[in-house]
Amino acid sequence: STQSTWGQMFDLICVFTTGGIVVWFKSFCTAGVDLVNVLIKNVLLEEKVSLSQFTHLNYIFKWRLANQEGLIFAVIYQEILQLTYVDEFLEALKAQYLSETFPKIVQKDGLLVDIPRFDEEYKIVLQKWEKEKEQVSGPGNMRKFGDTKTGQKVVVEQSKRTETDK
Repeated sequence: STQSTWGQMFDLICVFTTGGIVVWFKSFCTAGVDLVNVLIKNVLLEEKVSLSQFTHLNYIFKWRLANQEGLIFAVIYQEILQLTYVDEFLEALKAQYLSETFPKIVQKDGLLVDIPRFDEEYKIVLQKWEKEKEQVSGPGNMRKFGDTKTGQKVVVEQSKRTETDK
C-alpha cells in the first residue's frame, strides 16, 4: 500500500491544541505517545512554539502552528532518515485539516466536545504528497552515471586513454 512507503517513515504524525490536547494522531511506532509527551513538554511548556523543529535523542520533531485556531501540526521521525519535503507535507496536512476538519469541531464552553475523524483526509494528503515527492525525486527521474557531467568526463578520459594506447 502507498501508506507503507512514505507514511511509515514518520514515527508519529499528530495534531494537538496549544493547550496540549491531542485531537488526532497516527503512530507508526510503540513510542508514539511518549514522543507526543516529549513534544508537548519541550515545545508548549518551554514556550518554543515559534521555532519549527528540534532534535531530541535520535528524533527530529517538526511542526507548524495555526495560531488563530490554536492548533499545532507535528511530525516526528528518526534523525538518521534525513527526510526531504517534510515541510511541504506539514503545510498540506495543516491546510487540509483547517479547511475540512477544523470547522466541524464542536466546542461547548471552551471544551472540545466532538472532534471529527481525520483519517480519510490524512490519506488524501499523504497520497498527494507521495506523488509530488516521487515526481521530483522518484526512481523514474534518476539519471544514469553516463548522463551526469562526471560520467561524461570519465567517458571522454577513457576514450582519450584508449586512443593513446593504440
